[in-house]
This record gives sequence, structure tokens and C-alpha cells, in this order.
Amino acid sequence: ILTWFERRLLGVWQDRYGPNRLGPFGALQVAADMIKLLTKHDWVPPFADRAVFVFAPTAIVVAMLLGFAVVPFGPNLYILDINIGLLFFLGMTSLAVYSVMLGGLASNNKYALLGGLRSAAQMVSYELAMGFGVVAMFMTYGTTRLDDIMQIQSESILNWGVLLSPPVGLIAFVLFWVSAFAECN
Repeated sequence: ILTWFERRLLGVWQDRYGPNRLGPFGALQVAADMIKLLTKHDWVPPFADRAVFVFAPTAIVVAMLLGFAVVPFGPNLYILDINIGLLFFLGMTSLAVYSVMLGGLASNNKYALLGGLRSAAQMVSYELAMGFGVVAMFMTYGTTRLDDIMQIQSESILNWGVLLSPPVGLIAFVLFWVSAFAECN
């Protein structure tokens, strides 16, 4: 529904019709796009290393999903509860750098390799800033278990890291937020 709404809104902004062919008001356009994307064939460049070229995007998806496995969605509602949840999250998200480098390397193209190295360097620099934001959170709460941090924050709005230690918490929050957006490209 949100994809359909976004496409209709973009159509209005660009002074054109949005999706209007399939179904009433183009409501089935999203389903048609999904079917098209799921039935597309993968194309591998002729001189690329096929195994690595296919493995690189798979590895980045697996690393991101593993990173979010420790994030609690509510009280006692999580996939994985470990003592070093905060560090595990950072570690799994930092594995994405390898996937970007492998993607550039696997295509057997010097420009793709340079682009992959450039993206990897950017991601490493963003992760450093994100790590500083996480260190401030660890110092504020005294634990790396994300479930414990969530329980402390749920007790009162004053227990949020931004409000618990105002100058450091606010700087760490902004640093982490900007770095996380930059990491998402």
C-alpha cells in the first residue's frame, strides 16, 4: 500500500499519472512489479567470477539479517539474546564491507574494483563514528545486552540515553543517527 501511495504521490509531484493501468487506480501495479522482479534472470558479466559475484550480495543480506537478530522487538520478543548483543550488532553490520569489496572484485573490472574499494573505505569511516556512539551508550547503561537496555529505557522516558546523560547522550545519538543513515547509503 505504501509503495502504491509513494508512486501515486511521485506521479502527482512530477505532473504525470501514477500507476493507473492494472486494477482499480493501479492497485495491482505493485503485484505486477513484484512478479516481474521475482522472475528476472540474473546476469553475470562474461569475465566475472560467477561464484563470488553471486556470493557477495548474499553475504551482505545474511550479515544484515544476523545483525538485526539481536535487536529486541518487545519484552521477551527477540530472535537471539546474547550478552554482547551491542557488539554483535556492530560486528555483523561491519561484515557488509567485505561484501562490497567482493562485489567490486568479482566483476573482474578495474573500475568496479575501484568503486568497491571507495565504498568500503566510506563504510569503514562511518562505522568508526557509529562505534563511538555505541560506546557512549555502553558507558551510559553499563551493559551490552540489548534486552537490558530496552528494559531500562521502558521504565521511564528519562531513562533514554539522550536524556540520561544530556551532553554526551545527545552527541552520541546524533553521531550514531547520521552514521547509520550514511551507512545505508
